[in-house]
Amino acid sequence: MGGCRRTVWVLLFMLLLMNCSAYSQVHDSSGKLVIQKYAFCKKVEKREPVGTAKEFPADIGNVYLWMLVTGAEKPTKIRHVWYYMDKPVFTISLDVRYQRTRTWSYKNIPPESDGKWYVRVLDESDAELGKFSFTVKE
Repeated sequence: MGGCRRTVWVLLFMLLLMNCSAYSQVHDSSGKLVIQKYAFCKKVEKREPVGTAKEFPADIGNVYLWMLVTGAEKPTKIRHVWYYMDKPVFTISLDVRYQRTRTWSYKNIPPESDGKWYVRVLDESDAELGKFSFTVKE
């Protein structure tokens, strides 16, 4: 019986140490926003991307850019600037309220808008956090 209790206490202690180190890593960030993951997709359900791709048919309708953003020490904003044929066609501001935030925007893609698209992600000071592209094909 004593050996079993000791094992349970050792396991609990190890779990506590793992949780503390993970918590510390989150707070040791440099304060800079980082895009940990991103995906272009057909839709977002339950805060997760659905139908991810880099190439979409001309009749897609909406294309979403979903992202996991980390590193916010306080609430801030980012912007998605959508480009078609190297010209900005849509800009939206998104809230980043937590240290780990899932956020997304979407753009309605007209059927005659085949070709290369990209989205620049900018922080509040207009620093580029990322530039991600996809293609629309007829």
